Amino acid sequence: MYLVDIFDRINVLNLSLQGKEKYMFDLSDKLKAFQMKIHNWRRKIDSGNVCKFERLSEYFDYNDIVLDNNSKTIISEHLTALGEEFSHYYPEWKDSDLKLPRNPFTFSPQAIPDDNDRAQEELIDLINDGSAKELFESEELSTFWCSMEESYPLLAEIILKRLLPFPTTYLCESGFSALLQIKTSTRNKLKVEDDLRCALTNTDPEIQDLVKDKQLHPSH
Repeated sequence: MYLVDIFDRINVLNLSLQGKEKYMFDLSDKLKAFQMKIHNWRRKIDSGNVCKFERLSEYFDYNDIVLDNNSKTIISEHLTALGEEFSHYYPEWKDSDLKLPRNPFTFSPQAIPDDNDRAQEELIDLINDGSAKELFESEELSTFWCSMEESYPLLAEIILKRLLPFPTTYLCESGFSALLQIKTSTRNKLKVEDDLRCALTNTDPEIQDLVKDKQLHPSH
């Protein structure tokens, strides 16, 4: 029952990390929260409290039993090992690496190393750019930084290349899933470039207009 509960929690975490418009700091926040939850669950288990594990708690209530010391030790050791694995594979990011792309208007220019003087000055200009601040409040984060590429090229390059794109394999996996649906055993010679582009695009095709353009003229 404990393993069912813990795998259920991990599956929920896994689903929350998937999808478009996911950024490094969003994923870092979720992983950090999950690691804190692991420590909290272990603390409760050490005191004999199983309320955070629903199925395990229901099993104990149904059978009118309590968590014995041997089971308590096994679960506590597993949670400790799980927390160590998460810390190993997902080390914490520096706060300065996460704060700048998330909200540059609250980030101190002095936090950028002095050897990158140009980036410091671009950040100062950005902080005092009223139109940029309005755009930041109304647009998606990736759209905002892409639109800053012309006015603040060095700063935008730092953000777009290092922190924002592809923090998970979700886009790659969704591409393979679309490909599996398009290129079947009966269509194994199909050139899928155009079909795959249509399947993965965020733009809704204007089907009626496309069909209209391809129709023969009545005079023909």
